[in-house]
Amino acid sequence: MNQKAIHVGCPCCNNKRLFDLSPDTKGEMEIKCPRCGKVISISVQNEEVHAEQLTLKAK
Repeated sequence: MNQKAIHVGCPCCNNKRLFDLSPDTKGEMEIKCPRCGKVISISVQNEEVHAEQLTLKAK
């Protein structure tokens, strides 16, 4: 069981490592980047990570 961790980076700034995930992780989460302060939506499925910036809609 020599699985490498998946590194999750911020798509908005040069922060290459928000956190690490185990390869068997699945799901969706939101996290605030400590470097740029933007909220990032992250979905993980089949060892594939998709991260994008959330935009807030004005009312």
